Amino acid sequence: MRRSAHNMTSVMTRRQESYHQTLREHEQERRRQATAHNTVQGGGEPGSPHTTVRTKEADLDQYLVVDPYRRNSLIDHFLPAGLPLARFAQARFEEQGNFVELPYETKVQQDASGITINMSRDGQVRRAGAMSPVPIHLNKTLFIPIGEEKLVVRYTLENKGQSRLQTNFASEWNFNLLGGGGNDQAYYRIEGKQPVHYLFDSTDETQEVAAFHIGNTWLQQDIGFSLSEAATLWRFSIETVTGSEAGFERTHQGSCLALLWPLLLDAGQIWSVEITCTGTNSK
Repeated sequence: MRRSAHNMTSVMTRRQESYHQTLREHEQERRRQATAHNTVQGGGEPGSPHTTVRTKEADLDQYLVVDPYRRNSLIDHFLPAGLPLARFAQARFEEQGNFVELPYETKVQQDASGITINMSRDGQVRRAGAMSPVPIHLNKTLFIPIGEEKLVVRYTLENKGQSRLQTNFASEWNFNLLGGGGNDQAYYRIEGKQPVHYLFDSTDETQEVAAFHIGNTWLQQDIGFSLSEAATLWRFSIETVTGSEAGFERTHQGSCLALLWPLLLDAGQIWSVEITCTGTNSK
């Protein structure tokens, strides 16, 4: 894994940029003119040959997403039932928990077997229609064995309240494996599913996933994920809109994958899951 000297966790967090409003106004005007003239919408310019805004495809303003949190990994979400992948990818959803950006109590230990990082937090999860949130204790333990290309993550959630909690727990990971432009060297490989191989910049949902791989054959990097409890796998390309002399265009910055588990926890009930990540040099 280290031989490629590639930082696979280097993913850009999308922020508001000064040119976003210019592009939004351009796309709104293009659509207005297309509607007024009853024409088929297409890429390019709104009609004036003197416009200074050029685009390489239509409706680029839909990709002007501002991330509400940093695009790192092991981000802990509590999501409402029925939330579609498209809204999650566009950051247009309401977080039920308060675990995404608030601090965890962290302890680090090292012994002859490896390094253990224990992270815990007492937080709350809101429920639709409920008067008060449910207190939740979340603990995640990261273990890195010495001499191995492996990371073992164990989540433990405990309902500390007096009422039942129904929610979807999601662990979000973000990776940069040079997957833009339909690069067939960068991939997802989902075991037990058809098709097995997916492009790394693809967007899709796969249910009942217990094991899968991500990687790039050119980088000779492959990471296998093994789950102790099957999850729904969400994946989508993280894209920004950048400008050049040739015009505005989409640029792939990385890919997000989220592992979702539906939870129904009675008062005092504990749920846990283990995620094992194993790195190898793909060929």
